[in-house]
Amino acid sequence: MPFDYSSSEEFERQGFELYSHGDHEAAIKIFKRGLVHFPAVPEFYEGIGDCYFDIGEYALAHRYYRRGLSFAPEHAAMLVGLGSCCLMLGKPEAAILCFDRFRSIGSDNLDMFVIVARNLYELEKFEEAIECCDAAIGSEPGCAEAYFCKAAALSCLGADLYETEPLFKTALALEPREDMVCYYGNVLYENRQYKKALSVFETVAIGEIEDIISLDRMIKLYKRYKNKDREITSCRRRIIFLSEQETFEGFVRSLAHEWEIEDRVNNKGGRLH
Repeated sequence: MPFDYSSSEEFERQGFELYSHGDHEAAIKIFKRGLVHFPAVPEFYEGIGDCYFDIGEYALAHRYYRRGLSFAPEHAAMLVGLGSCCLMLGKPEAAILCFDRFRSIGSDNLDMFVIVARNLYELEKFEEAIECCDAAIGSEPGCAEAYFCKAAALSCLGADLYETEPLFKTALALEPREDMVCYYGNVLYENRQYKKALSVFETVAIGEIEDIISLDRMIKLYKRYKNKDREITSCRRRIIFLSEQETFEGFVRSLAHEWEIEDRVNNKGGRLH
């Protein structure tokens, strides 16, 4: 069926349909064809930026988001996209400016608030991340990641388990994802709630755990409380497997993170021997 060149809607519809099916290359071609006829349509720049971002071409995504924002300075989705690109390109200050602009404009899109909350958490802007989580929860009370990100941000601000644990539990009741389970288990561990931490870790199959620190702590807890040789062996095998999959750079980052956590635990006098 030929395109209706008198309107941008057909380009937009087909482009985002291809994007939703993961055909980024074809979607980019459609959006760029649309720009030939309608060079001031922000959604084409948004679509191209989204495609490039998804395939890891952050510099190209950054270029198209910026071009699109020149036509629509308050386009919330492109502000979030541009901020995410800045973060990936090592420009945290620029990312924060984009996210602050998004927060001042607002949106009825729950996913964007969650993305911004997650990115602000990575930038250690914990109070701002909590505000985005509250906005997301207010819009959709069943958003697991919003509860989880709020709990994680509060933990980083020094909140105790009395405040954060209900949020963690709500998030996991909605979506018991492996990364969230391990984070919560480690928070419990660092607060010396060792038996509870082990029971949380055990809600995920050992073969599904991607975090070496969590597996190492499970070994310590199994030795202390249950001495389950089969589980200990499984954890060790999983650690070896994950270590072999990591790049050297990734392994160094993981090791540095583990040392940082150990320092915090030691300072609390809660290290397991």
